[in-house]
Amino acid sequence: MVGVVVTASLAAHQQPEPATKPWTVAVIQKRLTQSGLQTRVDVKVEQPYLSVPGQVLVTPDGTEIQAYIYSTTSAREADTRKLDPKKAAPPTVQPHWLMPVSLVSNANTALIVLSRDPAMHGRIASLFSSSPSAQNEIEDIVRRFRQALQKRDVKSIEVLVAEDLVVFENGERNDGWADFRDNHLVPELQEPAPQSTWELIKVKASAEQGWAYTRETMSSARGTRMVLWSVFVLEKRGAEWKIVLLDWSRGRAK
Repeated sequence: MVGVVVTASLAAHQQPEPATKPWTVAVIQKRLTQSGLQTRVDVKVEQPYLSVPGQVLVTPDGTEIQAYIYSTTSAREADTRKLDPKKAAPPTVQPHWLMPVSLVSNANTALIVLSRDPAMHGRIASLFSSSPSAQNEIEDIVRRFRQALQKRDVKSIEVLVAEDLVVFENGERNDGWADFRDNHLVPELQEPAPQSTWELIKVKASAEQGWAYTRETMSSARGTRMVLWSVFVLEKRGAEWKIVLLDWSRGRAK
């Protein structure tokens, strides 16, 4: 299997092809090119739990997209309905992926995406899913928020949150983006990002509201293992999702 590293981003989202139009590798490549991401056709690949072989597309930066083309939508659904979207495999199978993986499906095509960039999985889903779900969009925002924190990028955080954002952390409260930015975020981001392990635990969404929570483990300056639980509440504001409440809770890792 091809190793995967990614630093590229998708610059634009095109409207999905109609569900009745069959997808092909050429169509997928064209969509990626339109979004600013060039790919080359690499090796063929087979998964024992999928009934068709796949074709690997690789970007210059190493993003791997395995494309499985079916003769009909029903044939694709028969294969993918038994797969866990976060494993791209049945629950009983433990695949040896080299990095985070996600499953995206559209009409007669299933895509297995491998990327170290947390935002890439949500963006590929937005680009290729027949009807990108609110859950996918919320997951993408949470991952982008965490990535911006790691990069100490306040401007990228600002576009993800509402002006009336409320933030809680261990009994302290910030009202509004300006208060959070000036009195909490900017002072905290003066320190380099700690080495940590981050996991998105759960996402739930309706058409207008959603929530998610994450777990991050790290070591303190004294070497104590700490855990940070983050709870996000989001609302659909016009055409965009915005984080309206953030709750951070820190403690010792068990």
